[in-house]
Parts: sequence; structure tokens; C-alpha cells
Amino acid sequence: MYYQPELIPKEFTHPYKRQGIVRGQSELNGSGRNAGFFNAVYEGGERNGVLRAIEDFLKENRGEYKFFSFDDEDGLGVLLKTRSKIGNTTFNKYLLIAQYRSFVNRLKEVARHKFPALYSSLKELRDKALRKFGKR
Repeated sequence: MYYQPELIPKEFTHPYKRQGIVRGQSELNGSGRNAGFFNAVYEGGERNGVLRAIEDFLKENRGEYKFFSFDDEDGLGVLLKTRSKIGNTTFNKYLLIAQYRSFVNRLKEVARHKFPALYSSLKELRDKALRKFGKR
């Protein structure tokens, strides 16, 4: 994504359009995510995208950093120096939380799509319990 492409020398940009990104689709779309920003017309390729830059950086600095991306957060990622004891402790704590939330969210999606009646019943039971015990 380019915030101000006019400020970037042409040799460092790729073709771009002010259109949005749709997960699972290569072509840009007028109503996709970040449609108000300039996004690269073509995905992948050399020097294209933040993730590619992180991957290149990790290759150049083997073992010095680790990276974790949150699938449920549309590419949000954490890059951490491996020798940081406090950083690693915090990173590992939040990594476990993120993995748990991601797992739970995936289970919810499967239940909602594969077993809609069961999902609906469980949701009703949860809502009833929350009302009864004043948590909602």
C-alpha cells in the first residue's frame, strides 16, 4: 500500500491503483479493503509488499529476529529481536493468546457454517446465561 506514492521515486514503486484488496483474489476491487489507498496492481514478485520486505530482512539477518503474523488480523505481524529476554517473554505470552483466539475464532466459523442450528442454539444459551448472571 502506498500512502503518498508521488513522494516515492518511480524506480522504487510498482504499478498501483486506488482500489481495494479482496482476500483470495489477485485483482484489485473498488469496494475491497483499503479501497481509499493506492495498492499494488500485482501481488507477489520481487520487492513487492511489506511481507516480502520482512522475509528479505529475515534472510539477511538469519537468527537475529523472529516474526509472527496474525492470520485473523489481515497481515498484522510482530518482528522481534531474538536476544531480547523481556521482549521474548512478552512475545511468547501474546503469541499464545493470539493462537488461542485464532483457534476459537476458526471453531466458531466452522460451527456457524457447517452446523448453523447448533451454533444458533449455543449462542442462545450463552446469551441467556449472560443475561441471567448480569454479564451483558
